[in-house]
Amino acid sequence: MKKANILVVDDEESIRFVLNTILSNEGYSVRTSQNLVKAREMISESEFDIAIVDRILRDGEDGIDLLAELQTVQPFCQAIMISAYPSYESAVRAMNYNAATYLTKPLEKDIILETVQRTSARARMVRQQLIQKNRMETVAALTSGMVHDFGNILQIIMTNLELFLSDKHLPAFNTDKLNRAFDAALRGEAMIRRNLGIGRCKEQENDKKTTVNVNHEIGRLEPILRDILTPKDIQLKISLTHGVKPVAMDLGHLEQILLNLCINARDAISGEKNRYVTGSDLKTKRKLIKIETTSLQADELCRDYPKFNPVSTDYVRIQVSDTGCGIPRDIQPRVFEPFFTTKGKKNGSGMGLFMTQTLIKRYEGDIFISSGEQGSGTTFTILLPEWKEKQIQFTDKLYSE
Repeated sequence: MKKANILVVDDEESIRFVLNTILSNEGYSVRTSQNLVKAREMISESEFDIAIVDRILRDGEDGIDLLAELQTVQPFCQAIMISAYPSYESAVRAMNYNAATYLTKPLEKDIILETVQRTSARARMVRQQLIQKNRMETVAALTSGMVHDFGNILQIIMTNLELFLSDKHLPAFNTDKLNRAFDAALRGEAMIRRNLGIGRCKEQENDKKTTVNVNHEIGRLEPILRDILTPKDIQLKISLTHGVKPVAMDLGHLEQILLNLCINARDAISGEKNRYVTGSDLKTKRKLIKIETTSLQADELCRDYPKFNPVSTDYVRIQVSDTGCGIPRDIQPRVFEPFFTTKGKKNGSGMGLFMTQTLIKRYEGDIFISSGEQGSGTTFTILLPEWKEKQIQFTDKLYSE
C-alpha cells in the first residue's frame, strides 16, 4: 500500500529536518515549509494526506489558519497540530478545524510514527467517504436530469402500444406480446421515478414500504425474466421454499433488484469471456440462471455470513446464481462501486450492482457475492429482514424447474 504524502510546516529548521528524516526513512513522501506562504503554494500544487503544522510560526503566523484553508481546499487531508506551548483554547480551535490530534514538543520518534500511522488510516477512510459522497451526488444529479427525457420516450412507446392494442382484429398471440411490452414500459416508467430516490434521505423512501411476498412476486416476474433470457438460449430455474415470510419494502425495488441481477447473469453467460469453453465441455456446459428463496434465523446468519450484522432474528434469503464466466477475486470488492464495470464502456454503465446494493441496504439488508475460478459461475445472495408487525396469510405457488 502506498504511504501517505505528508506536509510539514514549522519555522524551526531542526524540527523540519528531524520529521523529514524520520518519516522518509519509513517510506512516507515528505515536503517541508517554514511558513504559511510557501505551504499554501505547495497545497495548490500537490495533494497531501497529512499536514503536520506548528501552532505558532514566525511573524505572528497561526498554524490553525492553514487548517481552516485545508478544510476547503483538501478536505480529506488530516492535520496533526504541534506546539511547544499548548493550551486548551488552541487545542479546541484546532479540533474544530478537523485536526486529528495535538502533540507537544519535544517530539518523540515512537509517538510521531504511531500518530502518523493512525492519522494516515483516518485520511484513507475520509478520502473514500468523500469519493463515495461525490459519486452519490453525481448519481442523484444524473437520474434527476434523465428522468424527464426517458419519461417522454416511454410515453411515446406506450402510446403506440395502446394504438396497436386497440385494434380489434389483432391476433391473440400478438395481443399477449404487446400487453407484456406495455407492462414492461409501465414498470420502466415507475423504475425511473423510484431511482430519483438514490441519494435522497432514507426516511423519505421508507414511507413507501409495503409487505411483499417474495415468492409470489418472483413468480409474477417469471414471464418477464424468461422473455429476457430466452433469446440468449438461457434456461431459468426457480426454486422457492414454501412458507417464506413477507418482507417490508417497495415492491418496485424488489423487481429492480432481481432484474439487475438476472440481466448481469445473462451477460456473464452470453458474453465473450464465457466462450473459452471448447470441445465436449461446450456441449455439456449449461446456460442456466437459478433463483432460490429460503428463510434463515440469526444463528444461521452468523454462521454462514460472519460479516453481516443482523438487525432482526429472521431473514429471507434470495440467491441468484449463474453458470457464467465468474468474477475474479481481485475485483470482487469493487463490483458494487458506482461506475465500475467489466463490460466495457459500450455495454455497461457500472450502475446496476451499485443501485442494487443501495436499495437492499435501504431496507436493512445486505448482498454478498460468491464466485470462484473463471467459468465457475457467480452467486449473489440477498438477505432481507422478515416483516414482523403482523402476520398476513399468502398463498405461495411453489415453482420448480
